[in-house]
Amino acid sequence: AVVSTQSTGFLILFYWNYSCYISVLPVELFSRTAYRREVRGSMYCPLSYITSKSLVRVPFETLYTLIFSTVIYWMSGLDPNPACYILFVFATWLSAQAAVSFGYLTSSISPSLPVAMAIHIPILLPLFLTAGLFINAATVPWYLVWCQWISFYYYAFEVMCASQFYGREEFTGCEGHACPLNTGEEVLASLAFSEGNVWRVDVPVLIVLVVVYRCIALFVISKKSK
Repeated sequence: AVVSTQSTGFLILFYWNYSCYISVLPVELFSRTAYRREVRGSMYCPLSYITSKSLVRVPFETLYTLIFSTVIYWMSGLDPNPACYILFVFATWLSAQAAVSFGYLTSSISPSLPVAMAIHIPILLPLFLTAGLFINAATVPWYLVWCQWISFYYYAFEVMCASQFYGREEFTGCEGHACPLNTGEEVLASLAFSEGNVWRVDVPVLIVLVVVYRCIALFVISKKSK
C-alpha cells in the first residue's frame, strides 16, 4: 500500500505537470513573431503580454486540473478523507502553475520549437530525479542539491505524501508478517519528508517558483524584443 500510493501520487503529479509544461512551448514559440512585431509597434509591453497570458490560462488550467485530479484520485483508491483530497488537488494545481511558469522560461530561452523540444528533457530530468521518489531526499548528491531546491516536483511530492500518509496508523498488505513501516509518520520519515513542511516550506516555495520563473521569462523576452 505504501509503495503503490507513493508511485501513484508521483505519476499523477509527473503526468499533469509535464502536460501543462509541454503545452506552453508550441503556443509561445509559434506566437513569437507576432509578439515581437506588436511590441516593437508599441501595442503593448512585455509585462502586459506575460500578465495577460498568465491570467487567461489560469481559469482553464484550474478547471482541467480539478477534473483530472478528481477522476484520477478516486479511481486510484487514494485516501478518501475529503481534507486529503482537497490538499492533493491543491498541490497538483499549484505545481502545475509552477510547471507552466517553467514552460514560459524554457520557451523564452529557446530560439525555436525544435530546440525547445530537444532541450526540455535534459532540463526537466534533474528536477524529476531529485523529487524524492527515485533518490531519497536526504541522500541527493551534493552536486544535484540545487536541482532539488528549484524542483516543483519535489515540493509537490512532499505535499502529496503528507496528504496521504500523515495520521495513518496502519496499512494494508502486511497481514501475517511484520511491516517495516507501521505509521504514516514513519513513511514520511523514511522519505525525509515532514508534514510540518507543507505550509511552512512547500506551498510558499511553490508560489515563489511560479513568480520567479515568470519573472525570469519576462526579463529574457524583454531583452530579446529590443
